[in-house]
Amino acid sequence: MIVEELLLPLKSKDLPNWLSLLLSFLIVPLIRHWWRHRTVRSIRNFHISFRSGNIQMNGSTYQSLSIRFSNHTGSRVYLSNVRLTRPTSRFHVAPGADRDVYSDSYILRFPDDQMRFVFLEVVIDPDQKIETTLALTGVPTEEITNYRLVCWRKLLRIRKYFLLNFEASIGSKRYRVSLPY
Repeated sequence: MIVEELLLPLKSKDLPNWLSLLLSFLIVPLIRHWWRHRTVRSIRNFHISFRSGNIQMNGSTYQSLSIRFSNHTGSRVYLSNVRLTRPTSRFHVAPGADRDVYSDSYILRFPDDQMRFVFLEVVIDPDQKIETTLALTGVPTEEITNYRLVCWRKLLRIRKYFLLNFEASIGSKRYRVSLPY
């Protein structure tokens, strides 16, 4: 009886039509936005590996973390917008590194023929590799390169050092990758 009294004014105000409008104007665009901006954790046959080294920057030598992208997909890969985002307090980047203050990320560039890191986008042909480097201070790079992501960190996307974000286009598919590390 009480429920009928509550539903009667709603029926008279045409509630089902209002709900369909709410669904079509609010919920569907939110789902479309989420679907277009979703991220994945990996791309099949596209491998990422880390190694330590040294790099000369602004006349000083720093330890470096090199990130190697290996293409075994059988197609050409267009790689762009490679960034290390949200670094933790365990991860210390050299002061001269290319930093985007707005997004709190470090922009990674790719080398040209003279080994100057100038390219923001790169094309990786099948069965080729390309490498980029970031100068570090105060962090043993061996600890970072030997680190293997624990299963619960991978599932919850909780980083120990940083998030590696990039966009890759393979054929007609475009991927946004966010890899906790």
